[in-house]
Amino acid sequence: MKIVFVTRMLAAYRAPVYERCLALGHDVCVVHFENRAYSKVKPPSETPFRALAFRNWLPVFLERRGYFFSPILPFAAARERGSHYVLEGESNLLVNLLLVPLLSVRGCRFVWWSLGALPGKALTLRRRLMQPLVHCILSRAEAVACYSRFGRDYYAGLGISESKLRVAYNALGPAVVYRDLDENRAKSNAWVAQQGWDDRLRITYIGAIVSEKRPELLIEAAAEFQKRSNRKLGLCFVGEGAAVEACRELARQWEVDACFVGRQDRWAATYILAGHAVAIPGLGGLAINHAMMLGRPVICGPADGTERDLVLDGETGCFLAAMDKDHLAEALLKFEAEREGLAAMGERAKAHVDRVASLDGLVAALIETNTFSKKA
Repeated sequence: MKIVFVTRMLAAYRAPVYERCLALGHDVCVVHFENRAYSKVKPPSETPFRALAFRNWLPVFLERRGYFFSPILPFAAARERGSHYVLEGESNLLVNLLLVPLLSVRGCRFVWWSLGALPGKALTLRRRLMQPLVHCILSRAEAVACYSRFGRDYYAGLGISESKLRVAYNALGPAVVYRDLDENRAKSNAWVAQQGWDDRLRITYIGAIVSEKRPELLIEAAAEFQKRSNRKLGLCFVGEGAAVEACRELARQWEVDACFVGRQDRWAATYILAGHAVAIPGLGGLAINHAMMLGRPVICGPADGTERDLVLDGETGCFLAAMDKDHLAEALLKFEAEREGLAAMGERAKAHVDRVASLDGLVAALIETNTFSKKA
């Protein structure tokens, strides 16, 4: 079967999905945009699958905000004559508005793969205005694959048939997460000793250090933790972004020991393993998977919806319905009091994410949910 993925960017974290489809014996083509200014994704170093890149016709300032369009790309994707199309959802809506009619004319079936909506976030005016068009597109989809049960419920609320709805949890490739694991463990232990943090609670933050992910909230909560417990805490920030210097200054101001190690691709596991837990105070998705796959419980609030399925309060981490300084500080105090049990919680987290959000499960949800056909 020929599978054509149509997406905005060719991202390294998506490559295991395409490679797994190849390993299952499918022909794979990824149709995407060239990356001029969208810094949120990193391309894979190798592409054993076929990839077609097209120029974004929109101005750079719109690309930085995640907007992409090309009148050529939809026709090129349709010309691939795939027997199975997987379309990135609302985030690539401008392309899909042209592509879906072309697929309908050719008799091609497609899966709509999308986040749906963010918990606690009101739909923008643009999203509300586009809902009738989205509903029309979804009526033609073979299946709607959602990142989480929250996303599934969102689409069900739009009137999409339950028979079309599937949950396709985002997943990371095990080969990437567990690469050089023994060396990462050794480096982690050495790093903790170097910091002098062996006897304190250690919390890792992983992701872009930008205001919408609220890294400063973790620092403020750590300061509150220290005030209430009279104990020091060790924070490790893995990532880069515009808020790094502001966070450094805030940590100095509140006398919180925070180490900023920058973006880590190969050695991210070193710093995740260095922490007793991972905290995600703002938006985040795959960081939850990454932490749990490495056996670390997660503290988070409302994020992209997947957290409600993965972070089971008291079992695999701590879910805060209200993510603010006081509630986050209380979670840190609880983890400090239960530090001896965090390793067992991390093991439960790993077993849960392996069961619920595996790479094989994601691929199956995308390509095996229904019978796909194309007119001769």
